[in-house]
Amino acid sequence: MFSQHAIEESSKDLIEDEAIFHSILNGEIIESYPDDPRGESCLVKGQMEDERFLHTVLGRWADQLILITCYIPKLPKWITPTERRKKENKHE
Repeated sequence: MFSQHAIEESSKDLIEDEAIFHSILNGEIIESYPDDPRGESCLVKGQMEDERFLHTVLGRWADQLILITCYIPKLPKWITPTERRKKENKHE
């Protein structure tokens, strides 16, 4: 099941459903969010068949797996597909 947000985000980057499924099936969990107030979820890093990296956030709802969002990791938020850019402290 895809959330509306996932549908919108995948459309922006022209990512087809098959590419999403491929990246999840061949991916790995790189972050886990067990205490998320919206429900337990995780971030999966995978590669699409064209070898671009894709991040997907997956959660559970009523015993179903739901794709919350997906996006291509890139600057400014991501330095590499597994390394987030550090947030700057605005008080320094």
